[in-house]
Amino acid sequence: ETLDSAVGRQHVFEVSDADYVTKVAASLLHSGYAVLRGTLTTEHAESLANVVSDAAAELLKLDPPRLGNRGPRRYSFGGASKTHHMVHLEAWSQLLDVPSIQPVLQRAFNGSYIAVGGGGDFVLGETDTHQRLHVDLQLPEMYTIETPPAAVVANFAISNV
Repeated sequence: ETLDSAVGRQHVFEVSDADYVTKVAASLLHSGYAVLRGTLTTEHAESLANVVSDAAAELLKLDPPRLGNRGPRRYSFGGASKTHHMVHLEAWSQLLDVPSIQPVLQRAFNGSYIAVGGGGDFVLGETDTHQRLHVDLQLPEMYTIETPPAAVVANFAISNV
């Protein structure tokens, strides 16, 4: 099956699907997004949730009025870090090479891609603003490239959304 023939209206896939790599790569290239469920092992998701919880608690200790660092009750982990990323924490660094995502990127980009970040955001309840999914790279020219995309973001939901 080719990337072109795998694209459909549905953009939600499961790692357990035999042909998820082709379908997710096609959705990414042709529609700009895909949802891939089951990418993290339970162990990794739990480890990441614990690290995220600890990092969030540290940020919140510094912000009693909950002003946020990205707007009211909105926080950027990378924006609060000296390195602008969180890959110095093992659970975060493991997100740069997730076994179920790597073959999708290999397929979509013919093996030519690099990982350049590892941050993330969290939002407290009762936040009345939203933020679109985005790439944290400040390169305006990358937004004029249609296919393949100049950058891809992998977002991991570690709580029910």
